[in-house]
Amino acid sequence: MKKKKRDQHSTVIRKAEFRFTVVGSLLSSPPEFGNLKKELEMLANKPWQDLVNQKVMRLTVPTIERWYYKARRERLSPIHALENKLRMDLGSSRAMPEELIQKWKVFYDQHPHWSLSLLYDNFKAFAEQQNPPLDISSYSTLRRLCLQRGWVRKRKPRCREDGTPLASSVAAEARRTGVEIRSFECEYVGGLWHLDFHKGSRSILLEDGTWVRPVILGILDDGSRLICHAQWYLEETTPSLVHGFSQAIQKRGRPRALMSDNGKAMKSEEFTSGLIRLSICHELTLEYSPYQNGKQEKFWAQIEGRLLPMLEDIQSLTLNVLNDLTQIWIEGEYNNKIHSEIKETPVHRFSHGKSVLQESPSSDELKKSFVKEIKRRQRKTDGTISLEGVRFEIPSAYRHHSELWIHYPSWDLSSVYLVDSRTRKVIQKLVPVDLHKNANGKRAFHAPVAPVRSPLKPNDFVDQLPPQMQKLVKERQQEHLPPAYLPQTEF
Repeated sequence: MKKKKRDQHSTVIRKAEFRFTVVGSLLSSPPEFGNLKKELEMLANKPWQDLVNQKVMRLTVPTIERWYYKARRERLSPIHALENKLRMDLGSSRAMPEELIQKWKVFYDQHPHWSLSLLYDNFKAFAEQQNPPLDISSYSTLRRLCLQRGWVRKRKPRCREDGTPLASSVAAEARRTGVEIRSFECEYVGGLWHLDFHKGSRSILLEDGTWVRPVILGILDDGSRLICHAQWYLEETTPSLVHGFSQAIQKRGRPRALMSDNGKAMKSEEFTSGLIRLSICHELTLEYSPYQNGKQEKFWAQIEGRLLPMLEDIQSLTLNVLNDLTQIWIEGEYNNKIHSEIKETPVHRFSHGKSVLQESPSSDELKKSFVKEIKRRQRKTDGTISLEGVRFEIPSAYRHHSELWIHYPSWDLSSVYLVDSRTRKVIQKLVPVDLHKNANGKRAFHAPVAPVRSPLKPNDFVDQLPPQMQKLVKERQQEHLPPAYLPQTEF
């Protein structure tokens, strides 16, 4: 019990107790007149064990003598007298002339991106060049001055090739210095989703024998931390973004708001227009401010730290296999593992928390939502319009309209629709002009139906996986569930 109480003492008190044990014999049995020096020398020749770090040490005569007189002068509590007292000038600073402070401020404003050490060395050289030379303070004094007044080192903004700073980078730095940065969490499931692309560190093998590093699209619910959908693609493009986000909506429901960075795909007309048609608010993070989408960035650390290391032994990893194993890991481990912040699994929070998710539209409605809207003038001679350099026929029933509103995705000219100019509802699908058909009357045959995607085969690569990943794969196969994602060509 005594030892436990002793452990609760601070280091300062324990050091005072050690000093008291050294001079305690002199206080209990004061030496006779003229024998103090002899007693001090005897104590100095004796080895002592420090109570703090348990090291054996020897003390000098002046040190023991100083401790002895400090304890002797204190009649009520000698141990208290042997404690290390705080500096009398703690919290104060050397009085600096206001003129010197203003010169330092001007120098700091000219080079806010320099380190304090570099600033001091250059300021010292500047002071020596003055006539007469300036008597500047020490480095520690100027450092305390900068900390007290908030003169800290600032990040250098991103610059163009000619050296001029980017306005977006300057705005990001101004926001960091002028506005508080606070963590947040949406109260409702489906109230806010995070979305981002991440380039993986693992290369995959394509059918033509080339190696590429794919990118993964991750969509995360803010309130529950659930990964709504994640899928690997070869490139970060608008078709990949629409393909993955549409699957997330079909799997989990339609969110109320979405937060993403300022990537080209996220700001494309097809994607932003689709979010408006689906009544989803789109919030863009400030450029060069990844902390605003921090929950999504945290998920990439899990991908790089847990998922990809378990796939190291698969030599010829393909895109389909990578997507299969990613879905198994997400549903089997990430979404069903206790989250350190919410103290429960994302699946449990997603299914039992307060939700504002909306019903998911059909696949056809989703496909028609993420499109570009343009106005075209119909050519009266043959009743056609031009889109992306391709001629499309307008049905003869609408030959009297001079201006037409068209919806289409720029990457898929097989999905071009004529819409009502007021309600924007789809009227009819448009097809390109078939010159051969118009010349000889022959019609093209329908393309063959695409085969159904084969399920995951356990004997293909399971033996090459570590035990944890093998367990997740077997559990997934026993559930007999359909694939948790669609390849981009099958959407």
